[in-house]
Amino acid sequence: MVLVYGTICLDRIHRVPNLPRPGGYVEIASTELHLGGEAANTATALAKWKAPTILAGNRLGNDEYTKFVLTQLEVMGLRTDHIQCGDFQTPFCEIYVTPDGERTMFGSGFAQMPERSDANELNSIEFDWISVDWNLGVTAWRACEIAKNQGKKVYVMDLDLSGADHRPIDFWQSSTDTFGVRGDEQANLQFVSEQAGKYHGIHILTDSRRGIYVSGFGIPSVHIQPFPIEQPIDSTGAGDCFRAGMLYGLDLGWELADCLSFASAAGGLNATRVGANSNIPSLDEIRAHIARFPEIQDAFRQAIPPMR
Repeated sequence: MVLVYGTICLDRIHRVPNLPRPGGYVEIASTELHLGGEAANTATALAKWKAPTILAGNRLGNDEYTKFVLTQLEVMGLRTDHIQCGDFQTPFCEIYVTPDGERTMFGSGFAQMPERSDANELNSIEFDWISVDWNLGVTAWRACEIAKNQGKKVYVMDLDLSGADHRPIDFWQSSTDTFGVRGDEQANLQFVSEQAGKYHGIHILTDSRRGIYVSGFGIPSVHIQPFPIEQPIDSTGAGDCFRAGMLYGLDLGWELADCLSFASAAGGLNATRVGANSNIPSLDEIRAHIARFPEIQDAFRQAIPPMR
């Protein structure tokens, strides 16, 4: 059982031909409403793949967006009994997507998420793995501590590990949107190597189509090319789908190399669809994509030795 604990919100996705210069203007080509949030995106992918999954995290509000978010979660096959609401606005994210698939985001209600969440609710939830994201701040770290004290496995996403000698994690994931340097292989190898040298766990840094960096648990820092995709449309949620792919394999007891290759294919395919979770690639699609590139699957297995 995987507990995905973190951000749940509404996404308003605007497709634009380009971002305007300061003081400029660009016409919005289209706007769509989607379920959003790192935790919701990861949980919906796991639910589609029929993995036992629980979603919890920040409280939603009491406005016109709340029913939409809750309805979408139920449509995606997720229970909502661990999601609370309060007398405030549901968090939302304005996302501007350009033709190259890159996105620029503006959010509202995210700064209040730590105070609108309560890690103590984990004490009433049964799970084997927990994954948290950074928006819940100190609540996210408290959730990790509670889970570790219960002997659970912990997978964190985008959390800053600095400021403490020990962090209760087994896996850390982020991207060059937040850490490292886009397109700089040496800098990113050095980053994961230094982080793995300071902190417990496997450390994974993704750099979009430019590759994946991995280090930790005796694995020398490696750079692996991801599975290629023909035409990215919207990178929103690609990292969340990658995380879902990792958790899917880890919960089934796969070797790390196979978890990483599955996650790479899942995250890449997700970037070829609009929205973070509206058309998550199926297990058959992911397996077929991996089968198209056996040399890349072999590269993952050669770079990452068996953990057992």
